[in-house]
Amino acid sequence: MRNRLFMKNICSITLIFIGIITMLYPSIRNLYYDSKQNEIMESYIESMNIVEVTQDDNNQHVNFVEHNNIDEDIQKSTNKSKYESKSKETLQSNKNWPVESILIIEKIDLFMPVIKGATKEHLNVSVASINNTGKPWESNNYAIAGHRSRTFGRHFNRLDELEIDDEILVMDTTNNEFLYKIYGKKIVEETEISVLENQNKSELTLITCHPINVRNPSTRLVVKAIQTN
Repeated sequence: MRNRLFMKNICSITLIFIGIITMLYPSIRNLYYDSKQNEIMESYIESMNIVEVTQDDNNQHVNFVEHNNIDEDIQKSTNKSKYESKSKETLQSNKNWPVESILIIEKIDLFMPVIKGATKEHLNVSVASINNTGKPWESNNYAIAGHRSRTFGRHFNRLDELEIDDEILVMDTTNNEFLYKIYGKKIVEETEISVLENQNKSELTLITCHPINVRNPSTRLVVKAIQTN
């Protein structure tokens, strides 16, 4: 009799506990997502405060990321596999930086390592991924920020030349290729976080300052691309 009563009490408590968890689940889930969104917002705002229009070319940089140093056959080639040797050289020649991929945009002669984490130091060297956003190999939104140098061809200086249907290539550290096609280009406020939202698809987001003739602009140029391969 006591065992039955004990088991009955246990079942009752368990059902009550399950009921409470069921009722609280939406709130707990919302708190979790709010927390993640705040993390993204903080990373984004921090990154956007660092991104700037650079007045000159005196920033620290890695020589191999300059587009003028890319071999002529690589600049003109439409065969993406020809970038493999150059990307290996790029990754191996700078082991002191946390390089996670290579960003290649033939149209504007851009060939740059993407450093993990959009810190001031990293952005002075190259372009960098924004913390708490996706990665190409995770099939979500890969967000990359870069300075808008006034020096022609440096960093994201020529990003505004890109147009709908232009192609962008990202290569990871083992030369896996992720090909993207541009589907959107717009100017947003620096606090606009919607550009980083995960739309359950593999896409690329490039962000830099705009306009280029303003020292500390409050708006950003955003290029959006969808993975095609």
